Amino acid sequence: MEDTVQKHGQDATICCHAGALATHCSNRGGGYSGKKAIWQASVYDFESLEDFEDASFVYRRYGCPNAEELGAAVASLEGAEAGLATSTGMGAIIAAVMSICKQGDLIIVNPDVYGVTYEFFKTDMERFGIEVLFESIFEAHILENILQKNLGEPSMGMIKRSVVVFLESITNPLVKVADISAIAKLCKNYAAMLVVDNTMATPMRMKPLLEGANLVVHSATKYLGGHDDLMAGVVVGSSTLVKQAALLAKRWGLTSAPFDAWLAIRGIHTLQIRMQRSWHSAETLSRQCLASGLALRVLSTSMCAILCIEVQGGLEGVKRAIKAFSLIQLSPSFGGTSTTVSHSATSSHKSLGVDLRRKLGISDGLLAAFN
Repeated sequence: MEDTVQKHGQDATICCHAGALATHCSNRGGGYSGKKAIWQASVYDFESLEDFEDASFVYRRYGCPNAEELGAAVASLEGAEAGLATSTGMGAIIAAVMSICKQGDLIIVNPDVYGVTYEFFKTDMERFGIEVLFESIFEAHILENILQKNLGEPSMGMIKRSVVVFLESITNPLVKVADISAIAKLCKNYAAMLVVDNTMATPMRMKPLLEGANLVVHSATKYLGGHDDLMAGVVVGSSTLVKQAALLAKRWGLTSAPFDAWLAIRGIHTLQIRMQRSWHSAETLSRQCLASGLALRVLSTSMCAILCIEVQGGLEGVKRAIKAFSLIQLSPSFGGTSTTVSHSATSSHKSLGVDLRRKLGISDGLLAAFN
């Protein structure tokens, strides 16, 4: 218990000082206050060529002070060496994955992921000559069999090609919790890279880098921002890997906008206390649903602020449930200040099609409640 209290205290301290932990750069001017300034400029002016050559920021697509602060804040929360703020959560995934993959490589993806993440791997990777396997790799023996087949025996030094493993620490929307430590150990044994989307858990619940992951990504649009008023993402990890991701983000135009990064920093200031309340709300709602006597299937975990409720009657049952809510709003996203519900079959996972959704366990009667 004492360790838990100490950990939460450390996280709370990092949260409330977010924006003040980044390195001050020479061309920011005097009296800089990271919690107040919004560096909205698209370009910076310089007195001399020498100043230009030494400057940390010259053009917004290459980065800006607010984005640097956001990356540094999440890196501190995750125990990472470095962080990169991107335009969206998908921007973070693209920057992370595409900066470490090349033609001929293999990406192994746990299929129970956010719908657009699935669509990105399914639709876009083939054009780059990168093979993608969708396998339920939360079971260690399945992952080991795939790694052994594609990489050979690590003890024999017979690595065949580079492999990246991608998963969500807690899946969206079915709230399955990954054993990051066990998966990371397997990846390390076979020299595979592990990339983890930690959006659902947040660093308040899980820190995948400390469990052995190579890179962690977040949609800061969700709980990190926390107010439904911004779009941003973050990649954190070693300085070497984050630098690779940053170079790709600069070329592809994936870097965060100043105001969105500033808003995300503001949200992180209250992240720890907001998540405590959200976890409590989710636990209470789950308990009430189970005790209601209604014909409901409830999927939940104490590790995140989300639960799934499967109602009878499929789509029509969902429509009746939504109509019966008085304070809970239907929303295609989550992580704000009030409880919302999302219907994955018609929003986040619509593009996957009926057959694939059924295979994954995302029925027409499934509602995800976000607290």
